[in-house]
Amino acid sequence: MENLETSGAQAGLQPIERPTAVTVFGILNCVFGGIGMMCAPAGVLLIPLMEKQMQVTSGDKMWMLVSGVVGFIFSAWLLTMGIGLLMFKGWARMGSIVYACFYIPWILLTAILNFIDMSQQFASNPEAVPGYIGGACGGILGLIYPVLLLIFMNTAKVKQAFAQLEARRF
Repeated sequence: MENLETSGAQAGLQPIERPTAVTVFGILNCVFGGIGMMCAPAGVLLIPLMEKQMQVTSGDKMWMLVSGVVGFIFSAWLLTMGIGLLMFKGWARMGSIVYACFYIPWILLTAILNFIDMSQQFASNPEAVPGYIGGACGGILGLIYPVLLLIFMNTAKVKQAFAQLEARRF
């Protein structure tokens, strides 16, 4: 299948200018998605080590396992959308927006659950609290990227470029 940018030029149409944000977020999606796909399984593999260092309940272990699996899925999705953005595919823009809309609540849920767990752990294991606080703060900082992704994928320039691309398909 021909690249829509070049097929439009061959048909006498102006080439569609790819917004810089599409390339930047395509690269960032690939980087963050790839890192996440490596780190999520590592987190699951570290559960036995954490059991030795901290008081870990069966509920904690289950949450770590679920978080690892969900994190891997989110990371694979992000990597796929990054590749799609670099290929200037319309589905990748929408997929990136869907990712952000689901990932933002996931981060908030994780931060809330970490806070609840931290408050329960404080009484029995006060030395573990800084780690929980760091994890909660890191989770909240993790909101920055999906919020920026959501904002930039909805800018007028990006929407217009993908609308032109879609119009040429028909």
